[in-house]
Amino acid sequence: MRAELLHTSLPRGLDGGTGFCVAACTGGMPAATREALAAISGLPEGWPGCSDWERTLRVTRQVSCGGTTHWVATVTRPCGVDHTGRGNRIAHHRVLDAAELERCDPVALLSDHERWQAGWKGEPRELEVPSVIEPMSRPSGPAEGWAAVFGDAGAAAEALERAWRSGVGAWVVVPAGSDRLAMLAEMVSLLPMPKRWSRGWATRPLRPGATAAPVIAVVDEREPELRGAASH
Repeated sequence: MRAELLHTSLPRGLDGGTGFCVAACTGGMPAATREALAAISGLPEGWPGCSDWERTLRVTRQVSCGGTTHWVATVTRPCGVDHTGRGNRIAHHRVLDAAELERCDPVALLSDHERWQAGWKGEPRELEVPSVIEPMSRPSGPAEGWAAVFGDAGAAAEALERAWRSGVGAWVVVPAGSDRLAMLAEMVSLLPMPKRWSRGWATRPLRPGATAAPVIAVVDEREPELRGAASH
C-alpha cells in the first residue's frame, strides 16, 4: 500500500471529530490503518529552550494494523497554535510500498523537506494515492558531522555497530546542538541499500521495543526521556 495521512488539531476533522484528528488521508485507507497512524501522531515535549527544529520528530518505523505491517515514514513538528489558541503540531505519515523500499534511502526521504507538510490550511479532505517516490539516496563518504562532534569520523561506524547489535533498538546520545539528522544520514549511508530498511531510524527517542523492527535513534543529550533511561 502507498498512502498518506495528516493528523493535527482542527475544529472538525475528516471523521467529524474535533481537536487532534485526521486532517487528510488517502482515499480508501482502511480504518485500522487510519487508527494506527493517528495513535502514533503525538509529539513529545522538548527541553527548556528547545527550538521547533530540535523538537521535530523524524522517524521511519514499522506499524502493525489489521494483521498487516507497513513501513511508515513520519515527520511530526510543532505548527503554531490551533483554533483554541493552544500549541499545535502536525504529523505527516507516508506509508511506503515495496518498490519504494527497494530504492529509497530512509533518511534521504526524511531529509527532503519539501515532501513534508509544515501545517494545515483549509477543510479536511481525502487525498489521491501519492505518486511513487523516485529513487533517492545519499552518497557514502566521510562522516564529517561525526568527525566535527567526536573528532573522528570512525565514531559513526562504531556507534552503528553497537546499536545494530541491539535486538530492541538503541539511542545514540550526541552533544547538545548537534545536527542529528545529518549525523543519522551519515550513519545510514554506511550500510548497503538492502539493509537500510531492516531497522527504523529516528531523531528523537522511541522506547526500545515499541515497534516491530528495532529503531536506532540519534538523540540530543538534553532529551527529557534520558533522565530515566538508565533503567531501560
